[in-house]
Amino acid sequence: MKRLLLVLFISGTVLVGCWDVQELTELGIVTAIAIDKDEETGEYILTSQYLRPSAESTFAPSQEEPFLIVSVKGRTISELMRKANHKIDRKSFYAHNKVIVVSEQVAKEGLVSLFETFQRKQEVRSYVWVAVAHETSAFASLEKQQNSISKLPADFLYSLFDNAEYDAVATNLLTFYKDALKMGE
Repeated sequence: MKRLLLVLFISGTVLVGCWDVQELTELGIVTAIAIDKDEETGEYILTSQYLRPSAESTFAPSQEEPFLIVSVKGRTISELMRKANHKIDRKSFYAHNKVIVVSEQVAKEGLVSLFETFQRKQEVRSYVWVAVAHETSAFASLEKQQNSISKLPADFLYSLFDNAEYDAVATNLLTFYKDALKMGE
């Protein structure tokens, strides 16, 4: 009996492998998302900010921006996320996403159904900051900020939220989603 338990224990530790391994060189790390609406077609415009690790290298510094901006149009967030995957040569990876910025027009139409996709998607973290771009497009918030020390606009926005606890109301995806569902009861 002891021998069987020992064999099971050893085989359990040895045979458990990296079945879900994702190589860093195969991932497009999304650091920020902006959602706007095309006034002509009524479709959503999803803009993703991808980290460009080669531009951040300390061994061979690059002159290119440390991020890549990709925009796609579609009717649903799931469709947009699939389309974004076809625009770059890597699989989009949303676990390091820091901020979701939504235009005021999209926010007025309702965010619960829009954020439901993010909430259900395993890869998207629930503690990502949520913001509404006031009197500007959500895309504009992902552009390089001149008054920022950070190289990435996503880092700049993330720092603003972290530092805003006394100056403004900041919420994350999980808190927003829970509060919105409570109000619907």
